[in-house]
Amino acid sequence: MRRNKSERGSSIVEGGLVAVFVLIPILLGSIDFGRAFYVSIEVANAAKAGAQYGAQSQADMADTTHIAAVAEAEAPDVSTTCGTGKNACWVSGYPTSSWGCECSTTATAGGGTVGSTSCTCPGGHVVDFVLVTTKATYTPMFNLFGWFKPITLNSSAKMRWALQ
Repeated sequence: MRRNKSERGSSIVEGGLVAVFVLIPILLGSIDFGRAFYVSIEVANAAKAGAQYGAQSQADMADTTHIAAVAEAEAPDVSTTCGTGKNACWVSGYPTSSWGCECSTTATAGGGTVGSTSCTCPGGHVVDFVLVTTKATYTPMFNLFGWFKPITLNSSAKMRWALQ
């Protein structure tokens, strides 16, 4: 009987310790992971939006400055400059875009003539393309003991269309 009285309230103390040292870090890590995942989706969507803008016409395709601006505008949570209080920022020089032409039989991931719209394609037809590459750095909000380093999130989108 006496032993039970001395252990009264110990489960509350143990529960509090578990909450502080286990559950709260798991909760904060989950929030940070979700935020990083959200920013990675924004970076991928930025590449796609830039490629879609460039694929409207040959004039838009060559307007790399506007393509980069459209890509940046598509990711409002990614800052143009890095610094304190900013979790995500564009890597210097990104987003980038390139354009050109290639044969319809060329693999989507590479090949073609960059910066030109005059290609010859024996056995196929000419397609123009625009390629947008995005790269951003994500810094975790909760950096426990410096364990979590900034990560680089990157994506690229290539859109092709056939000349008629």
